[in-house]
Amino acid sequence: MFSGIDEVDWASMEHAYGPADDVPTLLRGLASADPAERESALDGMYGAVHHQGDVYACTLACIPFLFELAVDPGVQDRGSVVELLTSIGGFDLDEDDEEIDEDEIEGAANYAMAAAAVTTRTTRRSTRTRSRAPRTTRWRRPRSPPGRASSSS
Repeated sequence: MFSGIDEVDWASMEHAYGPADDVPTLLRGLASADPAERESALDGMYGAVHHQGDVYACTLACIPFLFELAVDPGVQDRGSVVELLTSIGGFDLDEDDEEIDEDEIEGAANYAMAAAAVTTRTTRRSTRTRSRAPRTTRWRRPRSPPGRASSSS
């Protein structure tokens, strides 16, 4: 777990409180067997890395590692990691609205596609790709094939 985490140039990125060089410690804390350490790491993620819903370059660089945590059955409190991922993507799992806004669904779908692309790229390429994750997570609507008009015009 966390393959390539030390190759990411965390110190070149910032979060709400300055340099993001503490992010690897927070990510590793989310996998801790100690409940207090996990809680502290989660608070750090929300407090600095995803402060008040903001998304920084370091937030995006965390996504592949958060996915690793979310799919590892040995990690306790994986639900908290999933909630963090959905919050980063702008989709609120705790929303009580009976009707979900279509724009919100589209945003969540866009996020999921971007996150899947980052995860796939980091699996297939060298771990160096993870440091470029903030640049590769921008999703663009696919272009229409030649000769066809876009239906979203």
